[in-house]
Amino acid sequence: MITPFTIFGFTVDGWVLIGLFGQFLFFLRLVGQWIYSERAGKSIVPPFYWYLSVAGTIPVFIYVVHIWDPVFFLGQVIAFSIYIRNVILHRSDVRDEKLLSQEV
Repeated sequence: MITPFTIFGFTVDGWVLIGLFGQFLFFLRLVGQWIYSERAGKSIVPPFYWYLSVAGTIPVFIYVVHIWDPVFFLGQVIAFSIYIRNVILHRSDVRDEKLLSQEV
């Protein structure tokens, strides 16, 4: 693991870096969604938003299990379930669109 160090009064170790990586993925999903919406001229939640949500939840969840915060843990479990469901819905839509385009 990484040797712990202190920055701005916070001790940073490998576990914190795992959690920060997950938070960075959450940040990327918001920035990407913002850019996507600006280009479209309206608020849109593109599919990559849900994939980045799943990807961000995994390292944050690993961190939460390490620190064992029950509030944070429950929040991550519920959020992960919603993100996975949206990925499943998106993949189902893509599959349906492919089937419809093959019928025409």
